[in-house]
Amino acid sequence: MNFIIKDYRVITATDGAQRHTSESSAESDNIRVIRQPPYSPEVNPVGHIWEYIRENDFHNRQFKMLTISEDRSVDSLYGLEKNKNIVKSVAGFHWAITNI
Repeated sequence: MNFIIKDYRVITATDGAQRHTSESSAESDNIRVIRQPPYSPEVNPVGHIWEYIRENDFHNRQFKMLTISEDRSVDSLYGLEKNKNIVKSVAGFHWAITNI
């Protein structure tokens, strides 16, 4: 798909971390960067999902090979895909829930 970015309105949100300060130079007439406070997990629900996976699927476990850990990650994500209620309960901030 070929498209020209100037033909679109682009809005990106950053978490305010210091490494994202260079993104401010990306702003132009059609690009807007929204800067969030640096330590605000409520603006990143995915962080809560990874925390859930760590606590429930990786707690006190060791893997002899990286591929086993990768397979376990995939299994965890497939499990969450099948149970959207868990995702809603873990990352379901009132502003993030949509009818899915």
